[in-house]
Amino acid sequence: MKDGVPRASRFTLHTSRWLWIVGLASYMAVVSYVGWRRLGEVMASFHAPSLVAMAAVYVAAVWARAAKWRLVLGADRQAVGLYFVSKAGGGLSPGRVGELAPLLLPGHRDARLAAWIILDRLLEGGSTILLGIAGVLLLKVAAARTIWVFVGALVVLVVAPMILLQSGPSSQRRPKRSRARPWRIAHCV
Repeated sequence: MKDGVPRASRFTLHTSRWLWIVGLASYMAVVSYVGWRRLGEVMASFHAPSLVAMAAVYVAAVWARAAKWRLVLGADRQAVGLYFVSKAGGGLSPGRVGELAPLLLPGHRDARLAAWIILDRLLEGGSTILLGIAGVLLLKVAAARTIWVFVGALVVLVVAPMILLQSGPSSQRRPKRSRARPWRIAHCV
């Protein structure tokens, strides 16, 4: 401890400062490359009512998901806060693995929460896929070819890894049976 600040806090503050500096420098570099005038022209061309409507739908969807977490996990589990921790972690991590971040919080490391996070991702991913297929079919944008590419990607990215995870020596797939015999335990009591 130095100057009344724990060492871990100093590291976090120091790292946070550098992340802000790198983030702002990256943002300014992109804006400078695109140009302020061009950026202003594009922003002025936005259709404001459509932008407001899209933002409202997004906010409603986020809060509907938070309500879903509260409904499933219960009010006593701080479900809304856990949802936002999960959403922030997912947005900041590769492969959205950060959505498991609530499991890192003390008092929330349990199988029920882990199962819910995984099920929620499957539900959200499935609904996104269904909406995407519906959009492709409604817009008829090279529908047949796009659906075949989608099915191929689904097989390669989802089905094949699941099959590979299930394959392997049988000792890895099945838990070993307990040597305890229930009749012996009951007899001893």
